[in-house]
Amino acid sequence: MFNPDQNRLAPTLAMIMAASLVGFITGYTVPLISLELAQQQIDTVYVGLLAALPPAGMMLSSFLSPALCRRFEMGTLLTANLILLALATITSCLTVDLLPLLLPRFLTGIASGVIIVLGESWITGGAAGKNRATLTGIYASAFTGCQLAGPLLISAGADYQIWVLLAVVGLTAACLLMLRHLPSGSRESLSERASWRSLGAFLPVLASGVFCFAFFDASILALLPLYGMDKGLNEAMAVLLVTIVLTGDAFFQAPLGWVADKFGIRRVHLSCAAVFCLALVALPFLLASPVQLIVGCLILGAAAGALYTLSLVRAGKTFSGQKLIMINALLGFYWSAGSVARPVVSSLLISVSGYDGLLIALLACGVLFLLIQCLGKTEKALLANERQDRDDDDAQTETA
Repeated sequence: MFNPDQNRLAPTLAMIMAASLVGFITGYTVPLISLELAQQQIDTVYVGLLAALPPAGMMLSSFLSPALCRRFEMGTLLTANLILLALATITSCLTVDLLPLLLPRFLTGIASGVIIVLGESWITGGAAGKNRATLTGIYASAFTGCQLAGPLLISAGADYQIWVLLAVVGLTAACLLMLRHLPSGSRESLSERASWRSLGAFLPVLASGVFCFAFFDASILALLPLYGMDKGLNEAMAVLLVTIVLTGDAFFQAPLGWVADKFGIRRVHLSCAAVFCLALVALPFLLASPVQLIVGCLILGAAAGALYTLSLVRAGKTFSGQKLIMINALLGFYWSAGSVARPVVSSLLISVSGYDGLLIALLACGVLFLLIQCLGKTEKALLANERQDRDDDDAQTETA
């Protein structure tokens, strides 16, 4: 049974609520602001650039987070960034002019990035003990589920916007109250400097999962409806496929985390990658049956989400302290890289082979992930090398 350390329960819930808040704000503000600018007939180039500001802020915060953690307590950092996120969100929703939106959108990305890096480091760093994968699955599900709620509230109409902003303020206040229980001394546990090079041996194994899911996430949101319509689906069904895939991602991360805790995290990680590839291969054959298509998309979303979730879990099992902060910051960078690579690679393949190029690009990402897992270092090999290096250092010290 899931039973985290009681002293860590309140801050753990705060981290999950903070991730939910980031997901909700992302899902609500990005399409809302794009729609409002489009209604003003703002050039799509500027709309796209504004939409890119939050990811740009998150990329910058990936590099800032390790240094910030060496200077400030984790509770202080989270408090400051939660308040910044709430203020930037309120400002973004209260203006419809392009120039006044630039700074709050960029600050939204910076605050979100710091919150995600610290939240993932806390959750995967052992807050739930042997239930690490289950808790990380809950964390990932909370983020995706709240992200899905954003577009639903937009479709409900502008009359609900004031309630959305009140919900943001309420969730922020609840997080701040629970962060009061964050154990003291977090700065000391994260203050030791670590070399970026020390992460290199295991980085490809983790980054490949994050990159693959980010590539998949961006591709599905933008291109899956177009793929469906190209294959003969009506517009409503083609758009619904995106919701079905994201639902599979949102609702199956905690169960898959529980399975990983029971049967081995690396084994389940590789199994999910294999299922991901097989689901992509099967997808064209499921188009004739709506029921089979829905089941296939649910499985595809669940397996794709696990590539990301279990990469975080493996990072938490392998690293701790400042190294864990740094690896999560790097994974945030690779998330952004996957999102940026999607339009370039997918568009190129689609221009060559039609919308089947979407599945080809996603399948190539899945196969690449499996190859890296087979050829890269395992956690056991990495930890064994580190122990050997420490033993060698101790032997040299004794000789001296």
